[in-house]
Amino acid sequence: QVLDYLFAHGQLCEKGFDPLLVEAALEMHQCSEEKITELLQLMSQFKEMGFELEDITEVLLLHNNDQHNALEDLMAR
Repeated sequence: QVLDYLFAHGQLCEKGFDPLLVEAALEMHQCSEEKITELLQLMSQFKEMGFELEDITEVLLLHNNDQHNALEDLMAR
């Protein structure tokens, strides 16, 4: 599992994703590369909007990666 984690982490970082976001995404969805990539795209968008990583991961977990509901929740904070 550790080697799989490190391999996935390296691949996602090579694709240009922020290492901190990659770590958070891997913790949330360890088994699905598709879900991790989708999650990283959402996290990157929200981070570029100026939201904090802790808040981003919380709302994405709460709303099961639903972009619209997660963004509404972030805006309401």
